[in-house]
Amino acid sequence: MELQDIENNNSLHNAAYQVGCDGLIGRTAYNLKTQVKFHASSCEKEDGPFFCKKCMSDVILKKCCEKVDHFAHKAPLTPAISKGESDLHYQCKNEICDELIKIFPNGKWETERDIKPNEKRETGLFTPDVSGEINGQRVGIEIQISAYTIKKFIKKLETYAKWNLPVIWIVPLKKELKNSVFRPRLYERYFHSLYGERLYYWWQGQGITLKPVHFGEQKRFIKSSEWREAGGILKTVGGFDKAYLNIKAPIYGRDVALDKDFISILHKEYLPENERLKIPSCHIWKDTLTKWW
Repeated sequence: MELQDIENNNSLHNAAYQVGCDGLIGRTAYNLKTQVKFHASSCEKEDGPFFCKKCMSDVILKKCCEKVDHFAHKAPLTPAISKGESDLHYQCKNEICDELIKIFPNGKWETERDIKPNEKRETGLFTPDVSGEINGQRVGIEIQISAYTIKKFIKKLETYAKWNLPVIWIVPLKKELKNSVFRPRLYERYFHSLYGERLYYWWQGQGITLKPVHFGEQKRFIKSSEWREAGGILKTVGGFDKAYLNIKAPIYGRDVALDKDFISILHKEYLPENERLKIPSCHIWKDTLTKWW
C-alpha cells in the first residue's frame, strides 16, 4: 500500500472514531430512496441523496483532489471551540475563575496552577485549567477545547484520583446549542458517560452557571421502497422508524451553578462495551439533579 493510500485510510478511520460510526470506512453509502449501494469512486452527487446504513444518518459525497473520493456524515457537530480559538478558551477559564474568587475570596482560586510531581502519590506534573476550594472542598475544573485521545482523559482522571481531587469537565460553545439535533464528538460522548448521562456546556456570559444536557434519542422514518435487482428479484425495505447511532437531540436540565448545585462523588470503574471509553475509578464534581429525561 502506497503512503498516500495509508494516509487516506488513516484519515477515514480517525473520522469514524470521532463521529462514532465506521459505516463509511469502505467509502460506500446508499441511496436514500432506492437503497442502492454506491461506491464513492464510481458515483456522482446526482446519484444521491445518500445515507449511512449503519447509523441511518444523511451523508454527502466528497470528490477531492488531494484525497480519495469518500462519503462523510452530514449532521452538524456541536459549536464547540477548537484548539485554534485560544481567546475563547482563555475567556472561559478567567470568567469562571473570577466569579469563584468573588464568591470564595479565601478559596485560593487560580488558573493554570502547577501541581508538582509527587513520588508518594506516583504523579507527575499536571496543571488544572482552574482550581481552588468551594466551601472547603478542593475542586479541579477542566475546560475542554480539543479532541484529546481517550487515553489522555483516563490518565488525567487517574491523576486527579491520586490527589483525591474531584474534577469537572466543561465544554465551552461559541453559541447556544438550542434545540437542533447534532452529532456529539467522541470526547463529548465520553464526558456524557462520566457524569451520569449528562454533559456540561458553557458559553460566554454564563459565569459559573452551566447548562446540563442529556443526549436524547433521535429517529428517522425509513420510507418503504421497492426495486428489482439483477435477475428480477424484488427487494422491499423501509416503512419503520430507525434510531440514529450517534445523532442526538439535546434534552436540557435546569441551569446549575458550580458553587451550589454540585457535590464530590467517587465514580467506580466502569467499562462499557467499547473498552476505549473506559472510565477509571475517580472523583468527579457532579450536579445533584435527579434524572430529567
